[in-house]
Amino acid sequence: MKQYIYKGLKILFFLAGFPLLLVIMLITMAPMFNQEIMGNHAANWMIGFCAIWVGLLIVQFVLTKFVAKKSDFCRKIVLVSVAALSMLCVLLPSAIYDAAVSKKYADAYEQLYDKSDVKMYDALMGWHMDFTTEYKSETYYLLQDNYDIQKMYGLSHTYSEWYDNADKEHNLGYKYGTIEKAQVLTKQKLEALENYNKASAELDALEEQIAQKQAAYDAAKAAYEADTANAELENAMNEAKSALDTFLAEKDADLVRLKGYRVDITAYKDELVNILVTAVKDKNLLPDGLVIRIAGLDLDAGSLLNSVLGIAGGAITPETVSGLIPDVIYTGLGEQTVSTYQKAVEGSDSDLSLAQAQSFAFKAEYYPSVLAAGAMKYVCYVCVALVVMSVFLTDYFARKEKGEEINE
Repeated sequence: MKQYIYKGLKILFFLAGFPLLLVIMLITMAPMFNQEIMGNHAANWMIGFCAIWVGLLIVQFVLTKFVAKKSDFCRKIVLVSVAALSMLCVLLPSAIYDAAVSKKYADAYEQLYDKSDVKMYDALMGWHMDFTTEYKSETYYLLQDNYDIQKMYGLSHTYSEWYDNADKEHNLGYKYGTIEKAQVLTKQKLEALENYNKASAELDALEEQIAQKQAAYDAAKAAYEADTANAELENAMNEAKSALDTFLAEKDADLVRLKGYRVDITAYKDELVNILVTAVKDKNLLPDGLVIRIAGLDLDAGSLLNSVLGIAGGAITPETVSGLIPDVIYTGLGEQTVSTYQKAVEGSDSDLSLAQAQSFAFKAEYYPSVLAAGAMKYVCYVCVALVVMSVFLTDYFARKEKGEEINE
């Protein structure tokens, strides 16, 4: 009867080693299987550890057969060696992976435009799975991001591919996957960011020059109005006005290029003033996001109202509001305007921002591998003591099953 108990315990502790490690690893990595964006990283770790286990069994068999039988001392040496080798085989893969990937990951992380939605390497390692039922692991987040991008751009796959009947010679029949789409968007939006910075700097400099010339004209005008009989002051005012008008004429094309096509709203100014003055009296009149269409343009009423309130303060009259609204406005429409570049960088409900596109491209490249490695590392750290214990206790109960006297 004891022999059956010893045999059962031998089998139990044998299964509590590498077999249990593989089962826990399989369960931990379960969300990563059969997910296109996750690749084969989880399956590769499973196959790798199965191979390690088989290799350890072969080594243990050879050492037991040819070395351990020589003496009791040799048996103990073999047992300790197998236990040490098992511990090394459990812990070494994660250490090798960390050494090979962590620096590369960190370098790429530092190049990101916006790091707020991307985890650092060590933090990501611990977010490989959700230990609750709320699906909050980075694995689930990545799967959801991939789905959302497919939905946003009408894509059907993670990886780009050609249709079966594609005409590759004329580049027809190629369909983007989410990864390549994010990479293309990132490149485009990085160019837009560079252009935005250049255009903004150019526009700021231009508006500063205009402001200086306008200030010079205003000062000359004020001086002349204080002494209208002074011909020199009148000439100075006219010269300042001429300088301002000439500069505006010279820079007109640049202003249109940077600020968009220009529209004269003089004929609609009274209507716009009445809307804004009425809104000031009743702030609930204008719902969020209300757009006023004037002269073929959609104007954000809320932004206009906030501008009026911010500049005019409490003295809100039709005259003060009218004075704050220019006769000519720039629409922001155009291929090289500051607002066009800004929109490309910031994205919209139907287009990813630079931060979103770049972070997804980064995640698609690194997250599947790191998350699978994180799951592997977690399981190995949890099971390493069990694996070592399994070696000793399996041997112990195997000897008890055979009826050997055990004195140690």
